[in-house]
Amino acid sequence: MEGISRGETHKQAYRDAYPGDSSTDASISTSASRLLKDQRVQKALRDHQETDPELLLDDPEAMKRFVMVQLLRCARTFKQEGSKIKALELIGKAAGLFQPKPEREVTAVSAEQLRRELSAHLKLVDSHGLTSA
Repeated sequence: MEGISRGETHKQAYRDAYPGDSSTDASISTSASRLLKDQRVQKALRDHQETDPELLLDDPEAMKRFVMVQLLRCARTFKQEGSKIKALELIGKAAGLFQPKPEREVTAVSAEQLRRELSAHLKLVDSHGLTSA
């Protein structure tokens, strides 16, 4: 875990953690990958990253998790309602709860353009015999 937090490869971090292991590179790579998939190791890495936020800069998912945890703590512990609401609003935005409505494009239409379009529609209706006489 220490090696990974320093930016070492998984294989090098495994070699540092187990210096007496004389396995092949392939075997060490497999063991390191298997170890990194272990939930306990993942939790320990997350906890370690949270103690040093600079480590999160290279991992967007870890950074997002850190920010969300901090916002949740703020929402629970802040004394002012406005601060709690702002923290919850930011959590909601990050979770995609508040989607902005798409703006509709409004184009100005001239009276002459409306006449042409209406005339074309009336001709279409007349050509299909849909008018009542």
